[in-house]
Amino acid sequence: MMRKRVIAVIVGILAVCAAVYGGVVTDDDFIPTDAGKIILQDGTVVTADEFDYGYDADNPPVAVVAFERDGKLYGIGLHIENKLEWALKKTNGVNLKFSSLVCMPRTRRTCFPPESNSYTGCIEGSNSWAEICAADPEGSKYAGNYPVFSYAENYGKTHNYPDELGSGWYVPSIAELTNVVRNIYAINVGFKKINKIASSLSIEKLPVAHCYWSCSQDANDNNDVWINVARSGFLNNATKKSLKAKDLYVFVLRAFDKPE
Repeated sequence: MMRKRVIAVIVGILAVCAAVYGGVVTDDDFIPTDAGKIILQDGTVVTADEFDYGYDADNPPVAVVAFERDGKLYGIGLHIENKLEWALKKTNGVNLKFSSLVCMPRTRRTCFPPESNSYTGCIEGSNSWAEICAADPEGSKYAGNYPVFSYAENYGKTHNYPDELGSGWYVPSIAELTNVVRNIYAINVGFKKINKIASSLSIEKLPVAHCYWSCSQDANDNNDVWINVARSGFLNNATKKSLKAKDLYVFVLRAFDKPE
């Protein structure tokens, strides 16, 4: 009887959190089947071997599939960056709570099958910059006040992608970020193949030794956001103005239509 009451309380808390902060997803909602496949500029999706045998410089790779969700493929940009803070010291964003970006993992570790973590709140980062702009209209007038988001917003332009690929890149939520880490070895098959064929277009791999920024605000501390310590699979917090930004990396995601 006591166990049933505890479960009921937990379910009730999650329901309240979902109502306040957004939805609830589990790792099972992120489908890993296509992880590691390569997305080309024209939207074609190929395996690493197919890319190896048929590389076309006029239709270069733009992303590696991380996972599928809700019928869309989510691709990781081919470049990563470090030495970027989430928000600059002495700016509004450092101490401002972005309620619409709050995400609460059930456990602070990356779960691997058959285990599954769950996340309550902001489960996709695609609208994160718009949410920041809405909450901090003055501070966001200069995108450089939010370095990791400025990097994402300018990613397509920086890499000279055509108009249709120039936008839509974003900083992942902690739910998305963790599911990249869950699939990182499959993902790196694609990265390694691109680097082997056209090294100037991509990093060699997504390093397991790094810690990665998410866009997700911590629910309990306005100064903190979630990161994933990939080398241990631990979900941790970092201050937005982290003095260890050189040790924190960021990559971008983008949704792509899944070929029929």
